[in-house]
Parts: sequence; C-alpha cells; structure tokens
Amino acid sequence: MVDPRSALGAALAYTLLAGPGITACASAPGGSRTGAEPLDASPRITTDMIVFDAAGHRVSVDALRSKVTVVGLWGAYCEPCSSRLEAIAQLADRYVDSDEVAVLLINVDEPSLLENARSKAAERAPQMPFYYAKGYGAVAKLLPMREETGRRVISLPLVLVLSENDTIRYTYNSDASTQDYVEAQIALVDTALEGSLRVNEGEPPRSVALKIEGTASGEMSFTVLRVGNGPDEVADVILELSGWNMRSESKQAELRERVKRTLAEGGERIVVRPWDPDAPEASTDAAPSARPKPRPDQVP
Repeated sequence: MVDPRSALGAALAYTLLAGPGITACASAPGGSRTGAEPLDASPRITTDMIVFDAAGHRVSVDALRSKVTVVGLWGAYCEPCSSRLEAIAQLADRYVDSDEVAVLLINVDEPSLLENARSKAAERAPQMPFYYAKGYGAVAKLLPMREETGRRVISLPLVLVLSENDTIRYTYNSDASTQDYVEAQIALVDTALEGSLRVNEGEPPRSVALKIEGTASGEMSFTVLRVGNGPDEVADVILELSGWNMRSESKQAELRERVKRTLAEGGERIVVRPWDPDAPEASTDAAPSARPKPRPDQVP
C-alpha cells in the first residue's frame, strides 16, 4: 500500500531545483522515459566539459570518453540512485578490459552534499573512480531538452549512452531489477558499438513529468510539465503518489475527473490532500482491498 506521507518524501527527494535554464522533473512512478536533444555545433558535445576527481583535480570529460561512453548522473539524496549506482558498477565491471567502452559515474550534487556523495559512492560502487560536477550547469549540454520550452531537464538517476558521433540515448529511472537494467544498458552499448544507435528506439516510454511540492497546509501540489500519453496517465501518476489509488472507486473517479478537467481547461496545477490510511474515515473511504480485515470476533 502506498503511504502518501512517504510518497511525498520520496517524490521531493528527487524533484531537484536545477538552476537557470534547467528544469527538474519527477519521473512517473515505476516508469521510464527516453529522449534526445539536437547535436551541438561544437566538434563534440563534451568539448570543454570539466568534472573533478576524488582529489579535486580538474578532469576533461573528453579525455574519459571512448568509442562508446556510458555516463550515469546521480545525486546523494536521490533514493532511486542507490540501486542504479550498483547497476552502473556492474556495467563497468563487464567492460573493464574493453578499449571501446568507458563507463563513468558523475555526481551532480551541490558542494555542501559532496561528502555524503563520496560515502554513498564508496558503499555502492567502490571500484569506480569518483567524479563530480559542480552542479547541473557543468554538464548541462548532456541533458535532454524539452522542445516546447527550450529548457533542459534532469530526472535522477539519468543514464546516457553516448556514441562516438555524439548520438545520445537516455534512460531515466525505472522499476526494472538491477540485472534487467544492466542487460538493457548492455544492449544499448552493443547497438552503439555497431554504429547503429538511434534515439527514441524501443518500447514507447512512459513520459509524464511532474513538479511535486508540499504546501504549508500539508497538501501536495502537482505541476504538470509533460502530459505523456494523455490526461488519464497524468491522473494515474497523481493517484499513486497521493495515495488516492487506495481510496474508494468513487473518490478515485472524482480526482481523475478533476485532473482531466484542469488539463482540458488549460490548467497545469492540481492540489491534493494526501490520503491518510490512519484517518477516522479511512475504514469506510478505502478501496475494499485496502480496508483492514475484521478480527474473528468482529465477523457478524
């Protein structure tokens, strides 16, 4: 059962403020997205891109690249990043002796979070070199761009497969197991090595993007940045994150209609009070599967 209080905490954990020109997005729960941006006019998209190693020395990203380069962007306080650190570390182990594949992890936290990031990397991916960028701006050219706004977006963890000619395939957070995730990245790397990597290939992505905030009165504010496959998909995400998917069918339908009406009228913000399973009305307002089972002595 989704606890809306923990759902809000998890959502806020990876809805990050990203600075000028970059918008942070929360992926649809359990979903994934892919996308790509037009190639820059520069010889390589990583030209003049600088990160720092564990000792604080400047390192050129160009110097770290190979024929195919896998880059994992992550944050220390992004809960989904933890399992993906392990997946990228497994990927690095697979290609450790390859002259054609480089696998990098680049932390994008602000400097105040750097020590926590070092600890997390040492725990989850101890065999990989630690690199960090000083905020999102340092790696902004690697981020996908929203065509409708011209702004680059990031949803952590973000993994990209970068081919020699700068064709990029993005993979966002997914609910796939670590092993399935690793195998999916291997397939993309193999495609890139063959020289046939294309953007937006594969199954249609789930592409709802929401900015999620808490209000002073304890409500959840959802700003719709991308509708994905339509209003029903947006409603599905909001129902899940707010815990309303555990309410009665009539309450779910009520919220679903409110979301669809808001979007149809050109609005983009939906404010919802998270459902509290411990509230007095929960026993009658919950969906049948979410209602507590009566004790034997309570059965009529």
